[in-house]
Amino acid sequence: MKTKDITQMALLIAIIIVLGMIPGIPLGFIPAPLILQNLGVMLAAILLTPKKTAITVGSFLLLALAGLPILSGGRGGYAVFIGPTGGYLVGFFVAAVLTSICLHQTRFQSLWYRGTIIWLFNVGLVNLLGIIWLVVQTNAPFSSTFVSSLVFFPGDTIKAVIAVIVADRLQKYMRTTASVSQS
Repeated sequence: MKTKDITQMALLIAIIIVLGMIPGIPLGFIPAPLILQNLGVMLAAILLTPKKTAITVGSFLLLALAGLPILSGGRGGYAVFIGPTGGYLVGFFVAAVLTSICLHQTRFQSLWYRGTIIWLFNVGLVNLLGIIWLVVQTNAPFSSTFVSSLVFFPGDTIKAVIAVIVADRLQKYMRTTASVSQS
């Protein structure tokens, strides 16, 4: 890997960590809080190739698993991964890699396409995996857990829109900067 690649991945890990420092909003009726950290995961999925996305998000999760308090609310360690929010964390990795694969396998890159892919995986799939894990952890019925989890969809949808817009601006800037430096 080139220094540029490592720098990009490290920067996105840092962004994910910083977004986790912003306190989550506990909801009370479901053990998972509203957080901003998944916005950083979405950005990594859009901006990086599938391999770099897997390394970036995987490294972030491994650091958290090792006990560094880098998850939202200053949490980290093995217990978080087997606790009620573990499904969301696994979902971060799976969704980010699938998103990156879909976005890098086609030349069709309209904002609507990118937004749809981000939403399907990073809102739909992450929440589905989180809900399934919550059902397993709490023995609550799927239907009531699903209905309780619907509170995440509006905020996650807004984060998906922000991720697509920010990534689009960054990619335009990076292309402009690259063409100027080649001149």
